[in-house]
Amino acid sequence: FFLVIMSTLMMLGDFALLSDMGKEHAAGLDTSGEWPVLYLSQVLHLLFIILLVVLIFLTRKKLQTGQELIRDRTTSFSVGVSQW
Repeated sequence: FFLVIMSTLMMLGDFALLSDMGKEHAAGLDTSGEWPVLYLSQVLHLLFIILLVVLIFLTRKKLQTGQELIRDRTTSFSVGVSQW
């Protein structure tokens, strides 16, 4: 859940950055200093995706071996409420 929120916020930031860069380029201004920021953001996106794939793989492996997943109190509470 944390990865989804962070990735969504980063995508919104990328959209704002690209929109700003497009406006500056149309106005004839230099945008060369903003490209490294965008590249860094894309590297962070890649790291989040790799981490998400690893987490999915580990979760799937735990489910296949029969180990019960550890649930936090919020998940247990929401499941308990939905049963009523």
